[in-house]
This record gives sequence, C-alpha cells and structure tokens, in this order.
Amino acid sequence: MDLVLGQFAEENIANLSDEQLDELEIIMNEEDQDLVQMVTGAQAIPEKFQTPLFQTIISYRPDFDLVTAQNGHSPK
Repeated sequence: MDLVLGQFAEENIANLSDEQLDELEIIMNEEDQDLVQMVTGAQAIPEKFQTPLFQTIISYRPDFDLVTAQNGHSPK
C-alpha cells in the first residue's frame, strides 16, 4: 500500500485541503493489511473511511512502471 499511497500523495498533495491532508495522514497510519482488505472488499470499510478522499484513493491506479524504472529495471 505504501507504493499506492506514495504515488497518490505525490500526484495529489498540492490539491488537497488541510482537512484532506489530515485525513490522508490518518489513512497512511492505518495498517497496510487492513487497507488491502478494505480495498479488496475482504473487510468492510469503517465509517471513518467512508469519505470522498478514501474512495478516490481506492480507485487510484498507480503507474508501477515508473517504480520499476526508478529501481533500474525495464518495464515489461
């Protein structure tokens, strides 16, 4: 989840309000395993995360080719 949240933050942080930044910090402090289970539907999304920002994050699709290229590997 760190890769997803990191890329999301890099691309969107400048456009987030102070309230959304606080919410993003709370989301980023959540256990990765819990976030993955929420995103995949294996766990219900708690009320505190039933927000437009969380919905935007879980629908975000990072470009993993960028991560691969930065680590010196060629994208497939």
